[in-house]
Amino acid sequence: MTPTWHQPPSQLDLTAILNQLHVSGERGLSSHQVIELQKASQPNELPTQKPLNFLWLYLKQFQSPLIYLLFGAAVVNWLVGQTSDTWVILMVVGINSLIGFVQEARAEQRVRSLRQLLTPTTKVLRDGTLHVIPAKELVLGDIVHLEPGDRVPADARLMASYNLQCNEAHLTGESLPSRKSTQKLAHIALISDQHNMVWMGALVTQGQGQAIVTATGLDTELGRISNLIETAHELSSPLATTIRQFSRTLMLLVLVAVGIVGVIGWWRELPSTVLVTTIVSLVVSIIPEGLPVVVTVTLSLGLWRMAKQRSVIRKLDTLETLGSVEVICTDKTGTLTRGEMMVSRILAPGQTWTVTGDGFVPEGTILDNQQVVHLTEQPFLEDVLRAAALSTQAQTELSSNGQYLPIGDPTEVALTVLAAKMKIFSRDLHTTLRLVFIAPFDQNRRWSSLVYKRSDGKYLSVTKGSPESLAQHCPRREWIIAKTKHSARAGNRVIALGWSVTSSDPTKQLSDGQLPPLDNTALLILNDPLRSDTFTAIQTCQTSGIQVIMVTGDHPDTAKEIGRQLNLPTEPLLMSSQLSELPPDEQSLKLAQASIIARATPEIKLNLVHLLQSQSKVIAMTGDGVNDAPALKQADVGVAMGRSGSDVAKEASDMVITDDRFATLVTAIQEGRLVWSNLRKVLFYLLSTSVGELLLILIALIVGWPLPLLASQIIWLNLITDAFFDMALATEGPEYDLMKAKPRGRRRTLLDRRLVGRLIYTGLLMSVLGLSYFRWHIDIDLDRARTLMLTTLAVIQWFNAWNARSEQRTIFELPPFGNRNLLIALTCAAVLQFAAVYWWPLQHILKTTPLSVHDWVSIIATSSLILLADIIWKKVWPNQP
Repeated sequence: MTPTWHQPPSQLDLTAILNQLHVSGERGLSSHQVIELQKASQPNELPTQKPLNFLWLYLKQFQSPLIYLLFGAAVVNWLVGQTSDTWVILMVVGINSLIGFVQEARAEQRVRSLRQLLTPTTKVLRDGTLHVIPAKELVLGDIVHLEPGDRVPADARLMASYNLQCNEAHLTGESLPSRKSTQKLAHIALISDQHNMVWMGALVTQGQGQAIVTATGLDTELGRISNLIETAHELSSPLATTIRQFSRTLMLLVLVAVGIVGVIGWWRELPSTVLVTTIVSLVVSIIPEGLPVVVTVTLSLGLWRMAKQRSVIRKLDTLETLGSVEVICTDKTGTLTRGEMMVSRILAPGQTWTVTGDGFVPEGTILDNQQVVHLTEQPFLEDVLRAAALSTQAQTELSSNGQYLPIGDPTEVALTVLAAKMKIFSRDLHTTLRLVFIAPFDQNRRWSSLVYKRSDGKYLSVTKGSPESLAQHCPRREWIIAKTKHSARAGNRVIALGWSVTSSDPTKQLSDGQLPPLDNTALLILNDPLRSDTFTAIQTCQTSGIQVIMVTGDHPDTAKEIGRQLNLPTEPLLMSSQLSELPPDEQSLKLAQASIIARATPEIKLNLVHLLQSQSKVIAMTGDGVNDAPALKQADVGVAMGRSGSDVAKEASDMVITDDRFATLVTAIQEGRLVWSNLRKVLFYLLSTSVGELLLILIALIVGWPLPLLASQIIWLNLITDAFFDMALATEGPEYDLMKAKPRGRRRTLLDRRLVGRLIYTGLLMSVLGLSYFRWHIDIDLDRARTLMLTTLAVIQWFNAWNARSEQRTIFELPPFGNRNLLIALTCAAVLQFAAVYWWPLQHILKTTPLSVHDWVSIIATSSLILLADIIWKKVWPNQP
């Protein structure tokens, strides 16, 4: 619901906008106002996808070249008078499509539900406190805070702008960012010229700002444009595309096989009816009609498992790529460490104070020689704490479970918490100070500064940043450098804090990137303990052959100490400034040898990814800031942080870790390896059936025997084996410690030489065992011979499903009941095969005859030889994990 503006918000005074929306510029909306506005309006979101169309999803099951071939076979059978075979083909295709529909519908529901885990958030002022909320909960009159990397959550009129720039290419087509201001416009202007407005979907590229929401959801400019746009998620991936291409290859194989059969039939002068029936049976035997569905389901199951492990996959092909990761380039703060920065000491010339407390909890004391400090006795310390509070706009928020959550960068939150421990709050200081300028943090200059105008007309500038960048502007440069090195060697992070009071406005100088002299300086020593599971996760990577490179903006001594604690090689340790001075060849050589890169810049991160990829390595890169986006986009697997990550980092990534833990990424890599392993198991099982059926038909045709299986029997066999066991194998757990295996890299394919050899070996044995029964009974009763053949192949595949559970271990080395779904599949397949042999309607359709107990004992004994054959294969040609 948008108010009726008598003029566009860009042409109104801020006071008029605040009055019309009944909101306080200092406190924002009240909780009561928010509740009432949310009842009267729609959520602040755009329609993103169509409702799930179940009819379309069912019809989609028939959109496969393999299914087209089966329909063609049904038509041919109808034309030659084999109507029972026709109905069996159509019935089984329908059943298989129904199974595929159910599985894909569940997979699609999983993907849609996972979208909720990536709901965009925004910082909003309500009841005088800054909160982080889902962007869809915004209402008219909300006051939002904007920082680099944020996506503007709604159309809003700027109330404050500190060098704020936004990329609005999605609306204006302009590739250059638009510089923003708070001045009202005198006339109606185009969107691109309304510099006091920010638009939903725009990306904040620089500076900071504060804006009042004037339109939400479909009432925004983006909403009006995209009202008719629907972006339904298409459950597809390059891997699924590869499988579809493989299906087309199968079609070519069908044509070749048909040609061979045609030549043999012409040479043997077979009747046309027999020849056509043989060709139809051949076509049906080759086609694994459930292949496209089971691949998609395998991927979606992996996606869902990863979501439970706090990894949200944004692109399905990432599942396959994760399993082949060879190098992880990781941030330190918040990923390897807890990300709960806390100031533990304050250093000033000739003075050291110790700070107590834990993490972001604003509780603790400051000690001087083990004595609690009273600020009335320590005026310089009070100045330090005031400067800390004024140097940042970050805050903490008390959650419903009693935890303090950071709103802003963890380092800046630590400064706010430091001041709060001594009851110094920025909101109280702002009663006598007016913020007039912000110079945001820049990766190259490595400092940020805020300028306040005091009630006496003088200007207070407060600057924080790396000690190296501030030292040259401070009177005690040597002291700063010496203390920084000493503290960094212990693994601590050091922040320099400086401030000065001047009569002249330093805004112009700061705008030009020049830092004025700082009259007062202190060093803040911050601790960020390692996460409890980081060391184990690093060890797991090293065991599995995955190289870990820590890429951090910290001081080199700090980075070296953290690397030592994690058992990472600390030599050579590289700094981005050193690398930038080297020629490309030497830079590549240095990067290839490094495990730690300190004072890293976004350019170094991107160059690192390019270098490693030029060596054919598969790279995973973590990041959270807007400057990390290029490297995340370039990496094979870009990993954004769900808690601390900016919106642009998440959009550039392939996956999002919702708990920011390095160990979660390692778990996701393990899941990726499991997905790959299960895909190979499913492919082996499905294609071994096709190879076995193809060989037995060709062998029977060459030696001059009657057709061993009718088309209807072949497709029935595919139904009771493939449709159940392939889905069960997709849920198979890891057969060994997957993280003890070396990364497979880029070169290994799903259908490699070993798997193809195993397919031919297994398929040939299946055809020989089946034809042995057929040959013994062919002269007595053809229907009985075919029944024995059909049942033998079915039972062989029951055993073969257990062989498929592992590429390394035999059936006797696996837990027999380790896959409950496989037992369910076996039960269903057995019941249906018994029905085919003993239930008269199916006997009539499939042309089967009843079997005796002796027949079943003989079939089971003979079929179990496939287990022995698989043991021999795995011992003669072992596959190393």
